[in-house]
Amino acid sequence: MADNMRRQSSVDIDRKVLNASKELLYLLRTVDEWDEPHGERHLVSIPGNVKLLDLRLQLPHDVNAHAFSKYVGAYLRGRSLLATRDPIVSPFLPKQTTLDHKEALEVFRLILLYASEDSLTGRRNRVVANLIVQKGISNDSLRDEILLQLVNQTVYSGGASYDGASHAWVLLAGCLSAFQPSQNLAKHLLKYVSDAANSKGYGIVCQQKLLQGLSTGTSCPRSYPPCVLEWTAVRLKACVALPCSFSDGVTLKGQVESWTTAEQFASNLLQSR
Repeated sequence: MADNMRRQSSVDIDRKVLNASKELLYLLRTVDEWDEPHGERHLVSIPGNVKLLDLRLQLPHDVNAHAFSKYVGAYLRGRSLLATRDPIVSPFLPKQTTLDHKEALEVFRLILLYASEDSLTGRRNRVVANLIVQKGISNDSLRDEILLQLVNQTVYSGGASYDGASHAWVLLAGCLSAFQPSQNLAKHLLKYVSDAANSKGYGIVCQQKLLQGLSTGTSCPRSYPPCVLEWTAVRLKACVALPCSFSDGVTLKGQVESWTTAEQFASNLLQSR
């Protein structure tokens, strides 16, 4: 019985992978042979004192006026949000080109693949996550679409949580580590994740990522998706710290976030000397 269940699971997974893009199929074929120089085996808990960043993040005074339902009513053309295990047949937002329309549908298939229990593990799952984030980095017209698709996968009804909701939250935090929503969506999304921050889930992680990104004062995305360290920190709801060695031999450990610049990191440590 157990063997039959495993075979059935394998068949379902294969179907999902076969329906994925050629880009993903190529990446999945090569990732197992790749000897990554920096993997989870290199990550350790840092003992001792860590110099924390003085982020001074505050919610906008009018955030409560930007209920997410208002955005849904204004921009989603009567469409409601509810997690699903099935591919979508149309994007959440209108698309200017056929290519963007196709890409939006492909992103949701990738999200379903990532969120499927036991579908992919380890590096293969991270490849899917990074591919989703990279699509947002590369195409600004897809960013709000990706974020809305992920929010959709965190919305459930009937008192029972969708089993892929935690995966969707992790992906949402990863996306907010690399690109920001448009001005139309920003405060509404901030209200949504802030309301979720009251629970013990990933809402607080997303809230901090979004506030950090908005505090940069620019809409420019990062050049690359999150690294292994960032994905691990998101999953564990942990802070990231890095050691820094000075010319006089002193080594200090400082907090670093997804939107922290090298200048901010160095300045934070220098102020403690």
